[in-house]
Amino acid sequence: MAMCATPLLAIRFRLSMTHTPAQPPLHGNTLAPPAALAHEAMRVLGVNLLIWGLICSLGAAGDYRDRLQLGQDGGFWPLWWTWLNAHIPLFSLSVGLMLLLSRSQERFTAGSAIAGLYGALALLYFPLHMGYLALTAALRHGAAQNWWPALLRMDHFTWFIEFAWFTGSFAVVMAVHVWRLGQQRSAELQASREANLALELALERQRLQGMRRQLEPHFIFNALNSISALVRSKEQDLALEGIASLSALLRYALKASTQDAVRLGDEIEFCEDYLALQEMRYGPRLQCRFEGLSPQMQGIEIPPLLLQPLIENALRHDLDRHDGSTDLRLHFALEGARLHIEITNSLGPRGPANPGLGLGLSHTRERLALMYGPQASLHTEEQAQRYQVRLELPAHAGDAHLAPP
Repeated sequence: MAMCATPLLAIRFRLSMTHTPAQPPLHGNTLAPPAALAHEAMRVLGVNLLIWGLICSLGAAGDYRDRLQLGQDGGFWPLWWTWLNAHIPLFSLSVGLMLLLSRSQERFTAGSAIAGLYGALALLYFPLHMGYLALTAALRHGAAQNWWPALLRMDHFTWFIEFAWFTGSFAVVMAVHVWRLGQQRSAELQASREANLALELALERQRLQGMRRQLEPHFIFNALNSISALVRSKEQDLALEGIASLSALLRYALKASTQDAVRLGDEIEFCEDYLALQEMRYGPRLQCRFEGLSPQMQGIEIPPLLLQPLIENALRHDLDRHDGSTDLRLHFALEGARLHIEITNSLGPRGPANPGLGLGLSHTRERLALMYGPQASLHTEEQAQRYQVRLELPAHAGDAHLAPP
């Protein structure tokens, strides 16, 4: 069973979430330290060296195989160098493009921005790309000054193939950029959701603890009222016995209020002691029965001090409003993984409404909603001169156990 965070930890967590200065994003257009820039540049350079080295090796291997089939053997490494030399412009393009995108991620996310970047590179980079190829071809013939005629002699197919290489390289780099940006945003969104859920959980736990702290003085107030009634009736022996019983009840309430859950068996024992205290006040007017309990139910975990406010609510709105008797029944049933609890009391002649804090039903319903959400419910109904409170909640067995005082 997960232990509830202390109010101090919850408050610290809330303050850390609401008052921590905003941190600049790790990516985008923010300035990074030189060491980070150098590390990113080395990473991009290494990745591109590996990818383009592999592409050139595969291309050279294919050409070498074709030459061997034609009976020509000029060696593998000259072919590899030719491939590498021809792809230096594309290598430079991909390195520069990846560095630009890593520094300006948010700027190139829209389709118009990507199209604009592609058009700019087609106008500025691609002519240089073709000029480089013409220059290397002229250098192979020992006449660098003839690069312009070499460029003009290139056929349309060569221009098409090189433009396809340029477009393909641009598309691959942009696809990787968009994918990485999507992964980053997904991770940031997930982290934000987890932070919000953690904050909501801390706030709900803090709220639940506040309700438990409110139940504790509420219970003490009502128990002291019972002792006060015994004292006013001049039943001194009963009053002393009631004070001793109250001491044991308070020890349980103090321990239980620090836990998220207690065993149903412990809660039943506490309710029996509480009813024994009330019998000292009401005498034979109070008739109570526990029905349907089985050893299998003893270890089921329920919220602490769940049943006592409902019992007290039944007594306050029935016995305290007339001089007759009441028939209080607590029925328990286990259906699969669901625990059903029904608390009913007879309705006698009603006198004036009994003033009080009235925390029983409202607090119980709110505590169940906080702990179990839609998996638990509380319904009330009045029929056939009986008032019914029906609880349904998950039947989880656990190790929560309160040591005897």
